[in-house]
Amino acid sequence: SHMDMIAHELSLDPLEFRLRNALSEGDSSPLGERWQHVRCKETLSAAAQAARWGTEKPPHVGRGIGMYDREPGAFGPSNATLSIDAAARLTLLTGAADTGTGSYTVLQQIVAEELQVPLTAVTVVQGDTDTAAYEVGAGGSRFTHTAGQATLAAARELKQALLTLAAQRLGCAPAQVQMHQGRFVAADGGSLDLAALMAGAAEQGAAPLTRTGSYMPRGPVAVTSFCAQVAEVEVDPETGQVRLRKLVTAHDVGTVINPLTHQGQIEGGVVQGIGQALTEQLQVQDGAVTTLHLGDYKLPTALDIPELTTVLIETKAGPAPYAGKAVGELSNVAVPAAVANAVFAAVGVRLTELPITAEKVYAGLRAKEGKQ
Repeated sequence: SHMDMIAHELSLDPLEFRLRNALSEGDSSPLGERWQHVRCKETLSAAAQAARWGTEKPPHVGRGIGMYDREPGAFGPSNATLSIDAAARLTLLTGAADTGTGSYTVLQQIVAEELQVPLTAVTVVQGDTDTAAYEVGAGGSRFTHTAGQATLAAARELKQALLTLAAQRLGCAPAQVQMHQGRFVAADGGSLDLAALMAGAAEQGAAPLTRTGSYMPRGPVAVTSFCAQVAEVEVDPETGQVRLRKLVTAHDVGTVINPLTHQGQIEGGVVQGIGQALTEQLQVQDGAVTTLHLGDYKLPTALDIPELTTVLIETKAGPAPYAGKAVGELSNVAVPAAVANAVFAAVGVRLTELPITAEKVYAGLRAKEGKQ
């Protein structure tokens, strides 16, 4: 909320104040990074437009902005081993777990895209330290970037091995063979499909074929991802009760590899942010946690979730395969600031401690009355 507090002291609209100070191409960040393809202002403007910023509101209704950026994770090695058997079934072996984000589906898609096979032809298997090459694993918004690049490398190496094998069967040089819709086609018109190629390879003792892809980031990436969020709240001036009416979340994204899991990451993060903003509080007394169960620690439910609007500003400039970016740790961060700023816009009560409860707003309203 610091940006809003400064804007208020300067008698500036919070959106206008942010737009005046937002990073542009060529600017250095507060920590000195110089990113490329900076979409800060575009993301902020898109969120404001979707939220109808500046339009009339009913009494005791306010809108507030929060903004955040995060670079895609670029640390630690990733390795992936891809095999194809005699029946043309593909198996990708990774040392990382799918933590529920759908990351295995993304790896499946990368293999299927490169080898022009149905998604169902690809199986992702989690190995252990005996079977899988070293993998740092999911965390820090790195997995689609690093494991994706390792998978892409394995798929492209296996594709080259298949082209070489097909050239031997078709009696030509590998450079004269192309892969098209699952078939290997020679310059003279000869062709065979993947199933026939692997069946023949098995007869010659050349199946399964296996290739490993490795990827190690060379340091911080040259891009970041921006997220701008606008919350609209209604505050009961008699009780201090806050109702979140709408939330807009706008994201500067790269190529979206899987729209369903991408949106799931966004919505999951937003719900976590709503919980942090309005309901969740870990109580500690004399060094002991006293919120011992979910009856005391209040997670948001479906009834607490408002109308959600997602806006994507796509830039093909990410470090992940096909120019993808990270999204998993963006949508949860700025929600509390947006809600707190909206409460101030609605009733003039500035809260700087979470969660934003009716009791705190009520106390702020009564204190405000006492000063008048």
